[in-house]
Amino acid sequence: HDLVYGSPPKIWQDALVCGNGDLGTMFFAPFFPEFLINKVDIWDCGTGRGKLIKHKDVLAAIAKGKSAKDAAAAGKSRTWKPSAPKTGGKIRLRFGKDDNWAGAHKMACRLSLFDGVLHTAMDRHLSHPRLESFVHSGRNVFCLRARDVSALQDKSIKVELMRPVDHAYALPAFGRKDDTIWMRMDLPRNFSYVIAVRSVLPGRAAYLDYERKHYRTQHRIRLAERAAASIEPDRASLQLNGDFELFVSVVTSNESKNPLKAALALVGSAAAAGYGKSHQEHVKWWKKFWSRSSITLHDKVLEQLWYTSVYVQASQYRKAPVPGLQGLWFGPSIASSQTLQWRGDYTNDQNTEIVPMPFFSSNHLELIEPFYDTFNRMIPQLKKDTREIYGVRGLDLPLSLGPDGKRGTYGQYSQIHCGGPYHGLIYSWGWRYFRDKKMLREKIYPFLREVCNFFADYMTWDEAAGRYRLYPSQPAE
Repeated sequence: HDLVYGSPPKIWQDALVCGNGDLGTMFFAPFFPEFLINKVDIWDCGTGRGKLIKHKDVLAAIAKGKSAKDAAAAGKSRTWKPSAPKTGGKIRLRFGKDDNWAGAHKMACRLSLFDGVLHTAMDRHLSHPRLESFVHSGRNVFCLRARDVSALQDKSIKVELMRPVDHAYALPAFGRKDDTIWMRMDLPRNFSYVIAVRSVLPGRAAYLDYERKHYRTQHRIRLAERAAASIEPDRASLQLNGDFELFVSVVTSNESKNPLKAALALVGSAAAAGYGKSHQEHVKWWKKFWSRSSITLHDKVLEQLWYTSVYVQASQYRKAPVPGLQGLWFGPSIASSQTLQWRGDYTNDQNTEIVPMPFFSSNHLELIEPFYDTFNRMIPQLKKDTREIYGVRGLDLPLSLGPDGKRGTYGQYSQIHCGGPYHGLIYSWGWRYFRDKKMLREKIYPFLREVCNFFADYMTWDEAAGRYRLYPSQPAE
């Protein structure tokens, strides 16, 4: 069921993905090999909140003949800015001279779903490097090994660390020390993250015997013992040659008071252990994961899609907060500021809830708990907003949210109330499949109780019709 590409994706929208539920990479090659680096908690949460219009005022406006849309629209202010995830950074591998007079490599890729490892073959005259890469299943480290790097054609290789252009923010700060480079990026509300890259050079290269036989001494390659680091205004680089290993870590201020120190420690320990050790640990996790379920279908295309879909979700859905609308798989837009389609936040009118639905019947219950943990953290903020808007108990789960639980919905969309019941389905299935009383008590029931409290207080009794009504309430799509 491997994904086999005769040529590499040229744009990030078609990228081949690897991840561990927290850290994700997207491989594509418009010319040189490139990897976008994303992480689930890299968000711009600098939400400029509009005025939360009270429900009683909406009802009063409707009573005077205004539409629900007009009655609620006043809540969205000009300074309103929704929460949104952001791309962390990008790694680019530049093989050969910058002018690349020798021409580009022809590339082919194989993504092994069984162990979450991407294999990339690069071929041109007298240059046939082989790349192998993965995101470690248990640690936030992206590992890459390049073998058979040509001593003849690829005497200089540059590893570049940068962030896609985003004019909404200042440039990141870059640093270097020995064979390590890093980038620090600051986002609103005192949030920051660091990406660190460390190289290991084993002192090997392809065509060394050929070079010794046919080249004069002064023209032979001298394999570097360490990469040379350099800093430019918009990137940091490592200059090296021969075979190499790379270790990339990402640490946010949500995880550490000193993200730089923590990121350097991660790549340092991974480099000390070596690529082989990390690969062994990584493969062990995936082997256990796939042992939980399998499927055989007469339609082999559908069978392939099933395995690919399970792989993709397991690569992004293992830790709270779970990713938003685009998962971990997004990159820079063509605009000057990175703006995702529909913002990329939690869109709770089916979209957020659909993702975990197949986890139950495919026997991957370990992927459900991060969903509960993500939204249970929001309960205090959701209850606070519900009390302010509606003056009732419980929580109204709005159409769109950031990871802080603050709503990004105004106008008529604020009258969509299906999010709580749709989430409730995922929570109630948790009891049906898990039958875990501790989980029911601590994670499932508290959320369901608050959803039910909201609807119990929001309902009004229509005496003439003899039924309860939810008014106003706009159905989603």
